[in-house]
Amino acid sequence: MNATAPRFEQEVKILKDSFPVEDIWLLEAQGEDFLEASQNLIVIVPEDAESHLLEKKMQSALGTDGKSLDVFAFPLSAIERIPRPLMVKMALSRGRNIYRR
Repeated sequence: MNATAPRFEQEVKILKDSFPVEDIWLLEAQGEDFLEASQNLIVIVPEDAESHLLEKKMQSALGTDGKSLDVFAFPLSAIERIPRPLMVKMALSRGRNIYRR
């Protein structure tokens, strides 16, 4: 499935063409103190990818400023395990899936 939100077509294309991406979720901030950007891309990568290293590379590739758009990468197991990391839980519950491989 490939359902890209029109606003993020460019960002999704860069991420999927440059990195091993499984899913991308759009999470819009709703007053949370820990989310500095108003829009956040939660990127799910394969388990064997080093998500913490890819996250920095993804931010650099998109030229995110951390204020209007930020990127967070998580391994696939973050979706499958319970309890889920807070950012993943928020993306799944009130975010929007904008890309699925």
